[in-house]
Amino acid sequence: MAWVRLDDEFDEHPKIARLGPFGAWLQIQALCYCNRNLTDGFLPAATARGLVAKLAAWEDDAGRIWKPSLTCGMQGLDADEFDWVALLVQARVWVVVPGGYQLHDFDQYQPTKAEVFAERERSRTRQAKRRHGGSHGVTPAESRRNSVGPVPGSGSGSGEDQISLPSVTQGDAPSPRPTELGFDAFWKPYPKKRHKPAAAKAWQAIDGARHLEPILAGVERWKGSDAWSRGFVEDPATFLRQRQWEDDPRRASTLRAPGRVQPTVEDTRELLKHL
Repeated sequence: MAWVRLDDEFDEHPKIARLGPFGAWLQIQALCYCNRNLTDGFLPAATARGLVAKLAAWEDDAGRIWKPSLTCGMQGLDADEFDWVALLVQARVWVVVPGGYQLHDFDQYQPTKAEVFAERERSRTRQAKRRHGGSHGVTPAESRRNSVGPVPGSGSGSGEDQISLPSVTQGDAPSPRPTELGFDAFWKPYPKKRHKPAAAKAWQAIDGARHLEPILAGVERWKGSDAWSRGFVEDPATFLRQRQWEDDPRRASTLRAPGRVQPTVEDTRELLKHL
């Protein structure tokens, strides 16, 4: 398990304070993603959109969709009406790079991919020495065969191979194929639980593991669509086969209270300048 490092004055940093609680939470999510996936601070554009989608709306255990909003005097905006990515870029917390964004000064506070692999290699070496010294004449291969579960650090290959395809089985059961990895991550948030075997087959057909982040971002985007909000959700297998995660759905309309001013694009941009 990896850990994100945060200074205890993180919330008081001028850049973070300028973004407010929503922007700060978006930055923490971005740090978690980069640490978890060892991207050295690179955040793909599709992933950034997915994080924003989770920020602007979420579903509770009763299936209700909640959307936060912000007010300033007599004016109010829903959270999804802000261009949060632009705000983080403007605050120089994120830097625009080809394909997405680079978290500013990431390597000054978080371990790099090379450092993580080097530490894991040192850990494997220490474990191998301890096993060899306490084997009492039993070879490492025999020790593995006689063990109840997998021996930590006993996998072969480079450290990178161990990260890209982790073992999720025990004993002599075969490890899942790469195309099967990540399916549960898609199935869990998908709102329509129907025809799971067909969905799993479609996941393998499109090699879903390679497109996991864009697919998850697409699901979050579709959750805010007009069609899904009215209950017209595609079967998960159809969603995958037709690559609907790449589509830009029509967003659900928002009913506003009487007397509330509908802000123009110019009003929104002017408001953002003062945040």
